[in-house]
Amino acid sequence: MRNAAGGRWGGRLGSWVHGYGAYRLAHELGVTPDAVYHWVAGRRAPAPGTAWELVRRSGGALRLEDVYPQQRGGGRPAGL
Repeated sequence: MRNAAGGRWGGRLGSWVHGYGAYRLAHELGVTPDAVYHWVAGRRAPAPGTAWELVRRSGGALRLEDVYPQQRGGGRPAGL
């Protein structure tokens, strides 16, 4: 899978997931590896609670802006 940032693991989220391990992350979050790959590719966004968990697990390497792709009007998904 390739994302708009230029490559399979482009961007902060992709780089962090690559280092952490997509399968490990999926298992720990109770989601499928495909879900993680969709987040990295920008095809889908994680639920707000999951996004916060990604930021927490990253130890400061990720921000919510890294987890959620920029949306028209600069908005974020509901609940954030």
